[in-house]
Amino acid sequence: MMGMIVDNTHTRFGKFRIWLVIGTLVNSVVFVLLFHSFNLSGTALYLYVSVMYILYGMTYTIMDVPYWSWLPNLTNDPHEREKVSIIPRFFASLAGFSVATFGLYIVNYLNKTAGESNLYAENGYTIFAIIIAVIFIVTIGITVFNVKEESTVGVSAEKTSLKQTFHVIVKNDQLLAFIGLLLTFNLCTQIAKSFAVYYFKCVCHR
Repeated sequence: MMGMIVDNTHTRFGKFRIWLVIGTLVNSVVFVLLFHSFNLSGTALYLYVSVMYILYGMTYTIMDVPYWSWLPNLTNDPHEREKVSIIPRFFASLAGFSVATFGLYIVNYLNKTAGESNLYAENGYTIFAIIIAVIFIVTIGITVFNVKEESTVGVSAEKTSLKQTFHVIVKNDQLLAFIGLLLTFNLCTQIAKSFAVYYFKCVCHR
């Protein structure tokens, strides 16, 4: 649905850039709030975390879909497209691996610097989330201000309905295989990260 929204966006800033700005700013705020409990506990905390986590995924989509949709529009050369798409994927994987591997070490350091006796205190998570949000805003800002995009004011394009979109997905066996591969990869990645965090906690508590 976000793809359809982007496709029907027509502004003097283009159709992608505006959503990168909106999505990044909103998602950054939600991301920081996700790691701040406001002293909630019990059922209220569970509800708060559930709502914020869902909002995080939805607001990230506002930025993520136009970002990856923008890449194919930067060049008509398929080889150049492949080279361009590899760069953000490499850094995204590197960032995910770095946070999963060293994230708790950084949280511990931030808590120790803040004078917290509990190295797993919420304060460290919140500060780390703010640091990541700032890096997120700066890097997307570099993209927004340096990558050119033509205005889409007055541009008419063929509209695709949600029903047509599902029809295309179901009929495209290669796309279905890619979706299955992507889901499997993400599932395995999340499981591996979860074990890494669990192992780190076990080692620290010994």
